[in-house]
Amino acid sequence: PDVGGDALERHDGAGARGLGDLRLLGVVMERNGEVVGTAAGAAVMGHPAASVVELVRWLADAGQALPAGSLVMTGGVTEAVAVHAGDHVTARVQHLGTVGVRFS
Repeated sequence: PDVGGDALERHDGAGARGLGDLRLLGVVMERNGEVVGTAAGAAVMGHPAASVVELVRWLADAGQALPAGSLVMTGGVTEAVAVHAGDHVTARVQHLGTVGVRFS
């Protein structure tokens, strides 16, 4: 089945949960306080929802479905960066907040 249809059009403009156009949602990644990457949602296949559409299509082709309530990671927005023991990496996502991790 065609699960893509106008899915991306429905996610442009108003966005999810009032976040605006998800293609324009900004991300800043820092390692030990230094900016090591910046990007926008468009870095994920042109639109974050595009990767979800592809996942659902792939599952449908295999005769499977994405269960309701599933958490789907749409893919990396910034490039991967090398980390070492003791590094602290944070990601600030526009309108959502900050998440961080320290590597041991």
